[in-house]
Amino acid sequence: MIEYMKAVKKIKDSVLYSLPDYMKVTASLQIREMNSNLKQIKYGFDERLFSGQYDAKNTMDQLADTNYKFSDFKTDHLTALSEVDINFQFIFMTLLVLFLITVIIIMNNKFNVIEGIMDIVSMSLGMGIISPIGRLSMKIIYFFGFLFIFVVMPEFQGQISAILSQPARRNVETLQDLFDNKYHVFYNGLLQNDMINKQLWVTEEDQKYLHPSGSLDLEKCAPEAQQNSTIACIDLTLNQLLYALKLQNLYVSKEITFKKYYVFWTRKNWALKDKIDKVRSIPMELIDKCFANSSNPLMISSDFVEDQVASRSIDNGSPLIVINGDQRWKQFGGYLPSYPTYIVRFESMKKLAPLIFGIMKSTIWDIKSPIFILDISKGTHDRRAHNILSFLKNFDILVSYYVCYDDKKDSTMVYTLNPYTRYAPSPWNQVKFANDNGNNQTKMTLYSLQYPKDLKNNYKNIYFDKTEHLDGHKIKLMVPVIEKNLPKQSKQRHIIEYMKVVKKIKDYLFEEIEKKQWKKIEKIEKIKEAENYERTDFDNLVFYVIVFGASLLWSLVIFGIELMVYRIHCKYQRREKERRQFIERLRAQPRIILPRMELIDRSFANNSNPLIISSDLVDDQVASRSIDNGSPLIVINGDQRRNPIEGFLPSYPTYILKLESSEKLVPLIIGFMESTIWNIKSPIFIVDISEGTHDVNASVVLASLAGRFDILVTYYVCYDDKKDSTMVYTLNPYTQYAPSPWNQVKFANDNGNNQTKMTLYSLQYPKDLNDNNKNIYFDKTEQLDGHEIKLLVPLFDQNLPEKYKP
Repeated sequence: MIEYMKAVKKIKDSVLYSLPDYMKVTASLQIREMNSNLKQIKYGFDERLFSGQYDAKNTMDQLADTNYKFSDFKTDHLTALSEVDINFQFIFMTLLVLFLITVIIIMNNKFNVIEGIMDIVSMSLGMGIISPIGRLSMKIIYFFGFLFIFVVMPEFQGQISAILSQPARRNVETLQDLFDNKYHVFYNGLLQNDMINKQLWVTEEDQKYLHPSGSLDLEKCAPEAQQNSTIACIDLTLNQLLYALKLQNLYVSKEITFKKYYVFWTRKNWALKDKIDKVRSIPMELIDKCFANSSNPLMISSDFVEDQVASRSIDNGSPLIVINGDQRWKQFGGYLPSYPTYIVRFESMKKLAPLIFGIMKSTIWDIKSPIFILDISKGTHDRRAHNILSFLKNFDILVSYYVCYDDKKDSTMVYTLNPYTRYAPSPWNQVKFANDNGNNQTKMTLYSLQYPKDLKNNYKNIYFDKTEHLDGHKIKLMVPVIEKNLPKQSKQRHIIEYMKVVKKIKDYLFEEIEKKQWKKIEKIEKIKEAENYERTDFDNLVFYVIVFGASLLWSLVIFGIELMVYRIHCKYQRREKERRQFIERLRAQPRIILPRMELIDRSFANNSNPLIISSDLVDDQVASRSIDNGSPLIVINGDQRRNPIEGFLPSYPTYILKLESSEKLVPLIIGFMESTIWNIKSPIFIVDISEGTHDVNASVVLASLAGRFDILVTYYVCYDDKKDSTMVYTLNPYTQYAPSPWNQVKFANDNGNNQTKMTLYSLQYPKDLNDNNKNIYFDKTEQLDGHEIKLLVPLFDQNLPEKYKP
């Protein structure tokens, strides 16, 4: 078990155990048995996560197995895998539209079929038509036909060429090929349901060719397939590519057999999930926003493959190349449209230097390629950044950045080095320590910025040309030495003749180089123009069908639009009439709790925020003021609280409940959580109209909602007789922090809450606000102060042999 814990710490950056490196929390590992995996796959959730015993799993499960009703998962930008195949739907729709255009041309040309067919062929080849275009319908069809052929025909011709150029013979690529050729198929047991759904190996005779296997058996499968041509292995793409590099006589299919995504399961409605999703992606946002584009290839070290770097880059359309310790000396061939961006994780200078040398030896290396060195260690990194960037400067690598997290500043820091002069545009700031230690002679200057504080959504100057300002930088030139023993006159004559020869060579070389340079510039410009050209996306053909259908049935479309507008207008008038009648009915009712409701109206009301109130508040000011503000209203009572509230809501609803007793409040909260519109971010206001001081009641109610249901955005609203003011209470379950105008309630925080750091806060309305409602709502997950998160990890079978245990 100790060895397993050490192994988990080594790979912590690819699991959730690395959360303390990104945020102020403590990750505690809880061990469980592995024999519940099949049960989890069947039902799609872990009962320990559902019961709240643990916060998240430290191992990944299939996204397709997730039951979203009882479990959630840590959000990542998933890698999108697309298959390259012939788009028969596009070909069929193109032929259909061409046929409709042909029919219209024939009808307008007195049913002359031959001329109509010749016209459509001529238009397809970019030529004119024979038929007259005097009629209005002919002009319309000619215009839209020309537009359709101009946009669609190049892609159509490419699809037809792909069909005609298909080879007569091919390798095994699909499961159907494996079934037809009687291969013995070894695959992971997790794919059992996927293999059954393919419905290929149905009979008992066929199923003898299927062999569900574990990870150890799959490791032996690839070497065995190299020798035995009757077996095939279905494994992860990354593993198959590694086997293809190590083994020579092994074929890897070009098509993806199963698309599988793996995620970390978390418990449902976990308040810290959004915080974790955001903090894991912060170091990569800078690279995505400043350097990512569709033609820029991205090269990353293999320890980042499962992290945010690779997934976001694939989402942005950037080609991806993975490099690691075994592959760093390999030559990367092929054409790349622009300079690649390198992202390398820093562990030590001993590991970094060979990796940089291997990158520089590759055929695609270019001095203009940006290099990002990512360091996830703790502490201040000024000196380390200076040393690493100085090391890269020795190889004339100027476009280099050192990215890390500074604990003291609680921010992501980015460093860069200007080796020529003390210049960098805003928002770069000069680092004093590095520039006061003997760098006066070289004028080498270290700069830094805090992300995103210093940028302020302006990424214009984060990249700058360091060769633009040289400030008298010294360039070393080499000249031949004249022989020392020659007489002085001979030396002078020799130097004059030498300079004449140098001038002739210089003029000749300059003329030839200039000619070649202009040719090279022209080629580069053409390549750039080709890079910027993007073909139209024809995956969604509905748009084209609607456009050309509308050109043929224009009058019908106009009639349909008018009919739809009339129906919408009538529906709007009917709704407005009902709304006005409801407002008049509500305004006729007595206004009982007006002072308590002004706070909700001013701080949380907006046109798109639905309001859910209990039925005993319908006759009060809550409903009428909310209807006046345009907020949609949903009324619930004791009989309806368990009915699901269906329909689309534009934002998280606000709940307003009247407190009578805890016995009535708890079933009502459970009813909310079972509805389909429930969200953990919805504000809940508990309105208490009883008299007296409410510190104790507020503490008990809010602590129950936070501890039992993990509901944080809760407020307890009441009237205090002693202070003669409306009081608002809220609870921070993580730490003793709340912004102004919140005030800490002393009594509640001195009664045994030191272990949990649960803190009660209050404010007087409107005395404490002073017409400033900005900070009345604050994110309680922003400052966690070492809050403990419980992680769930598997326990391997104790009966396994020692050599199979990690």
